[in-house]
Amino acid sequence: MRCAILTTLAMLSSYLAVLPVPCAGQQISSIRVTVIDAQGAAVLGAEVRIVGQPSLIGLPAPNGTFSFKGVPPGTYQVTAKYPGFRDKTLSGVVVTEGKTTELEIKMEQGPPKAADFRIHQSLQDVHLYSERLTELGQPSFCQDPVPELTEWYRFLWVPTFDHPVFLRVDVASDGVGTLLTHVWSGHGGYEWGKSAKNVRKLTEEEQEDLFATLADIGFWTLPSQVEGSPNVVILDGTEWAIEGVKDGKCHVVTRYSSPLTRLFQTQFLASVAKLKPYYTPDR
Repeated sequence: MRCAILTTLAMLSSYLAVLPVPCAGQQISSIRVTVIDAQGAAVLGAEVRIVGQPSLIGLPAPNGTFSFKGVPPGTYQVTAKYPGFRDKTLSGVVVTEGKTTELEIKMEQGPPKAADFRIHQSLQDVHLYSERLTELGQPSFCQDPVPELTEWYRFLWVPTFDHPVFLRVDVASDGVGTLLTHVWSGHGGYEWGKSAKNVRKLTEEEQEDLFATLADIGFWTLPSQVEGSPNVVILDGTEWAIEGVKDGKCHVVTRYSSPLTRLFQTQFLASVAKLKPYYTPDR
């Protein structure tokens, strides 16, 4: 028993020996960073870091400052990042023992960068367009419970200055797809008006276009939503949503003014649904 206690004390002593212990009279050093934009306004919520010091976390204040406590004396680089702005790095930041180093980082707006676009694997608003779907007798997107042994695909197309469109393809057990179409008389950005309904079977070619397109875009693995760069403002555009239900699994993807919008129009509205003016028959 005595041997076990001595062993434990020895291990504890060796552990404590590697911990940094402030010397008597040693004072704490820190860095305080204020992040502002070109007009001098505080940039709230910026990501501020000290390069090479991942364990030091900046504590944000309401006025846009970040305080890093317990920074060892030395010379550092400090970075600031925020969506819609160019990343900024200050080099040669000197920290003196017992002193607080005051920094001001002025950020400039810049072109969109990869970090500005944030993806969401699930739909943030599960009731997206639920009112419109209810008018058609349709459930909300990915409504629980998801039916088993069932396969369907639903598409909603909402352009600002053109007619909204709803498509639904139900795939029967024999593999044949039935297309339900609703086209509203108004404009997506204003009054939708009344919808005109049509039901028909898909041809083999239309069905092939549907599934080939879904496979090409990797529909079942696409992020449900993407937050665009805040530095790009789009006033008018087209919003669309695609929902797939298959074997008890549901996935929905929605975008606004996306690079995929043109593909949605040419493949789903034209090649599959044969809707005018998107589809022009070969002469």
